[in-house]
Amino acid sequence: MKLKSLLVSFGFITTVAATTGLALTVELPITPGTLRERPAEFGVKATKDQDGLIHFTIRRTLKVPMYLVAHLTVRHQGKLVVKSDTPSFAVKGHNTFYLSISPDDVAGSEFTLGESGMSKDGVPVVGTIIYMFRLKDFVPADLLRTGK
Repeated sequence: MKLKSLLVSFGFITTVAATTGLALTVELPITPGTLRERPAEFGVKATKDQDGLIHFTIRRTLKVPMYLVAHLTVRHQGKLVVKSDTPSFAVKGHNTFYLSISPDDVAGSEFTLGESGMSKDGVPVVGTIIYMFRLKDFVPADLLRTGK
């Protein structure tokens, strides 16, 4: 009797999971250490241009096409001044994101990259990995000085 109940329960769970889909979101911090460990997957470059802004180039290299959503939040003195959400159907290989932020606002800024697989029809599927970049971690201290 126990085996029969177990089989019925397993069949029910399998049916529900197959018809409703189970969503899963995983958040992973990306740090300078991550870049050293996984240079083929990620890259971050921060430079300061003549305009005084910190220019970021963030690279995500993919083995297969994926659906990516870049999220940028910029805060000035604790107040939200910019929020941007940019979806893209990313290609196999290099996918690069460019952003520029005032040195005064780098510490309060956040960049995340949501990554989801795609079906054979090119439709994003459930389940997302959110890569979280603390931008300040990628900027040399001398670039954050506003007088330079």
